Amino acid sequence: MLATNWSTKSSHCSWYGISCNAPQQRVSAINSSNMGLEGTIAPQVGNLSFLLQQLNLFNNKLVGSIPEAICNLSKLEELYLGNNQLIGEIPKKMSNLLNLKILSFPMNNLTGSIPTTIFNMSSLLNISLSYNSLSGSLPMDICYTNLKLKELNLSSNHLSGKVPTGEIPQSLFNIYSLRASSAKIINQSIHWRHSKSPREFV
Repeated sequence: MLATNWSTKSSHCSWYGISCNAPQQRVSAINSSNMGLEGTIAPQVGNLSFLLQQLNLFNNKLVGSIPEAICNLSKLEELYLGNNQLIGEIPKKMSNLLNLKILSFPMNNLTGSIPTTIFNMSSLLNISLSYNSLSGSLPMDICYTNLKLKELNLSSNHLSGKVPTGEIPQSLFNIYSLRASSAKIINQSIHWRHSKSPREFV
């Protein structure tokens, strides 16, 4: 598909899956989901740091690790890398993406612990890391960082530990979906202030 649509003979703004802003005609989004792409994510993607708002590589056949260079995409708002065959750890510098609203890496083979730094990303609305092989404890930062999170899906990983006890801070009141099923999480006594809790807590 890309071989027949991405040609130097035509404007890059006319390429399949490419969106450009006007009037500069700079790439603002790349949507290459469901394209059957193979190989690794080239570190050169980080050269688009001043261009991208969305990078969507969902449901391809990509392998290898997530390049740290992807953390240079400072304007990125949505990052979809789910349903590939990616391995390795989530880059710790992911927290550099201060404008990121959606971080979606489900259905890969990612390992290691969840970087606590991603919970310092105040613009995030949705974090989906389900169906990987992530391990370690549930990041305590979930409960102590001022977030706008609406959805947090950590299900079907190898997480362990305890859900923090006591009063849940204001920062979690906006979450309507919190999933951590298939994890060895001990659910202790949690006090939701004003009887307000996630609509879905699995």
